[in-house]
Amino acid sequence: MQKTLVGNSPAPAHSKSTEGYLFVDNARFLSIVCIVLLHANWFEIDRSPSLFESTIVALRGFGILTFFVITSFLMAAKMQKPRFEVLSYYWERVNRIGKPYLVWLGVLVSITFARLIALGKFRLIDIPLEIWHTTFFTAFWYIPVLLFSLAIMLLLRHHWWKPWFPVAAFGASLVYAINQYFQWFIPVHSFAFFGFLFYMWVGLWLYRNLERIQPWVRALPWWKLLAMAALGLALATAESRLLIHLGSLNPYDGLRISNQLYALICLVVILKLPWRLAPSFVDVRKDSYGIHLIQVLVNMLGKSAITLLLFVLGIDQSFTFFDRVPEYVPNPLVRVAIWFSWFVLVYGTSLKITQQIRRTRLAWTVGGG
Repeated sequence: MQKTLVGNSPAPAHSKSTEGYLFVDNARFLSIVCIVLLHANWFEIDRSPSLFESTIVALRGFGILTFFVITSFLMAAKMQKPRFEVLSYYWERVNRIGKPYLVWLGVLVSITFARLIALGKFRLIDIPLEIWHTTFFTAFWYIPVLLFSLAIMLLLRHHWWKPWFPVAAFGASLVYAINQYFQWFIPVHSFAFFGFLFYMWVGLWLYRNLERIQPWVRALPWWKLLAMAALGLALATAESRLLIHLGSLNPYDGLRISNQLYALICLVVILKLPWRLAPSFVDVRKDSYGIHLIQVLVNMLGKSAITLLLFVLGIDQSFTFFDRVPEYVPNPLVRVAIWFSWFVLVYGTSLKITQQIRRTRLAWTVGGG
């Protein structure tokens, strides 16, 4: 079974105490931080951001690609266990990931409908539109794309180590990157159902070669690696500003070519880290998925509360505050400070809610139980 699913030669078994799993925990922690940081952004609508703001936004761009890498890395580890079955594994993923996703998707859509009803703007046609928007234009897009990508990878498991597979998978990612400029289809990574297969293959390759990769990574001088990361970030920032200049619909898209390069460099940096990044009060294996789901709700409700307060105080009667943050807060440093403060609030609240739910019978709704 191992030879069929993972490769033609046995992959090494890794203990949970090895650096490989430290890398996974650090990658998971950083990925969630990046994802929450993205969605806590108050000024993304700014069409002429300062260089400082563009750099900060680009800085967190490696998160989503890293998440796909560690997902397939852990899948490869699961495949080494005795009596592994593809359908059982996929069904377990659907249950553990899909069911909580549907719960929180339903909660968010219900709140949206309640708000529309209260404002007297609810229409039946809004039901499919709101479900579509919540599914693919919030952080929830990750789950259907992930489950689709897992299904494709498992269906093609006999071809993983054939030369054409990574070439074709990277080619698909490259199509999405080039599409940022030509816009053959909607240039948004939340629709990139084939765009992340290469990074899932990278996770499989990494698991298979971890014992050979780690000595090479450890031998890399930190200054060279950090210089490469800085160069990757500079390229990612420059491309995002070019795309803004060209009028791109999504200039910080995770699949733009510079961000793919930057993410791969960041992956090597994470592999080299010899210490745990997450603070002791965060259990990255148990808390991460709940944070990912709940932060969408916390962020939306928090922004709605601020919008309502500004309306009551007579500061903004148009309900467009978050579309006009650059006008209200012209100083880029202040905007970034507000953004990071909001991130801390959203992340902390989501973490606390997740940990409280994990202590109840509803633990399954945050990926536990």
